[in-house]
Amino acid sequence: MTISGSISAQIKSEKEARIQRLLESKNFTFVAESANPTSGGNIRLTSSNYQLRFYKDSLESFLPYFGTAFRARYGASQSPLIFSSSDFTYESKTSRKGSLILTIKINNPGDPDVLILSVSPLGYGTLLVNSIDRQSITFYGFIEPNTRNFL
Repeated sequence: MTISGSISAQIKSEKEARIQRLLESKNFTFVAESANPTSGGNIRLTSSNYQLRFYKDSLESFLPYFGTAFRARYGASQSPLIFSSSDFTYESKTSRKGSLILTIKINNPGDPDVLILSVSPLGYGTLLVNSIDRQSITFYGFIEPNTRNFL
């Protein structure tokens, strides 16, 4: 192995350890870079403000929604994926390939029912949002430490 190869492997290992610590702290942000609605193609999100923030006792979502709503909230003028909640449960498990899979069940009426976040060891993430009232939507992005509030 060359020196540059061992340095590259060491940097990768350090990043994996940093991502693992971040996920274990339950204090991180998923930054969405693109959205893939059920009934459409991939949509590139041009703002880095589309995020889902995790805290030990709450979560905050500021994500766009593209898709069909089967039942809309009365008077709703913003995305149904803009919300905050402290009434949720979640479980985590590790896939065979080493990705961490978080399943979050939200108990607030009107908010999405289930969020499934899959995070690779290098910090890339896929977020699936399921709701009884709307078509599912998938977001692709990455994980970073919480830095500022947006809600």
